Amino acid sequence: MPLLASLTVALTLVAPSQTPDVGELVAAGEAAWREARWDDASDAFAKAYAATHEPAYLYARAQIERMAGRCPQAVPLYRDYLATEPSENARAAVLGHIAECEPEPAPQRPPPPVVAPPPATTREVAPAPRRPWYRDPWGGSLVGVGVAGALAGGILVGLAYRGARDAEEASTDAAFGEAYGRAQTLEHSGAIVLGLGGALIVAGVIRWAVVGAKQRRQRSWTSRLDHPSMSMLGCATPSAPRR
Repeated sequence: MPLLASLTVALTLVAPSQTPDVGELVAAGEAAWREARWDDASDAFAKAYAATHEPAYLYARAQIERMAGRCPQAVPLYRDYLATEPSENARAAVLGHIAECEPEPAPQRPPPPVVAPPPATTREVAPAPRRPWYRDPWGGSLVGVGVAGALAGGILVGLAYRGARDAEEASTDAAFGEAYGRAQTLEHSGAIVLGLGGALIVAGVIRWAVVGAKQRRQRSWTSRLDHPSMSMLGCATPSAPRR
């Protein structure tokens, strides 16, 4: 069916580096969902999430539990997924599913009014926005230390060349040897420090690239969860009872 095919493509794109075992778990979960074997499907996606910690697998398992009519198991999974900070559309959809599982209680007679003291004024703190990749502390530290090291190495190499020129102007062989030896030491030290600084800069850039790729992958997955074609994660099928 085309809706299951869309789910298969989306689950394949969640984690390009996932192991074949995780791919087999996802395939088994899809097959179990198609046949309304809810226990097997939930178990497969639970193992996939434990192996990768991808929020989409957590969401898939919550949907399976709800479609199986097990709202007490589905609601905690939905709340765990909300803790991963999905997109606004995905968050709204999840809150709607939670509302379906937790109907409003019957209205009760309101209690008598109680005169309470005026509440203390509190200052609301806005939630911290998600940190962009270029503000990752590890990447910034590596690049910062690497730049400092590269500058220090460049200074040492510059001093070495200056010392070599001074050695050529020495009046005696002993003075020449001493000045030239210092210049060689500075040159070797500068090259080592410059190389280490460059390596740290490369490591920091790689760290930024990994963090940025992970954020883009999560945003891509969240957008797929919001798409109407993701029937498994939002819409019931004729063979899939839901509440």
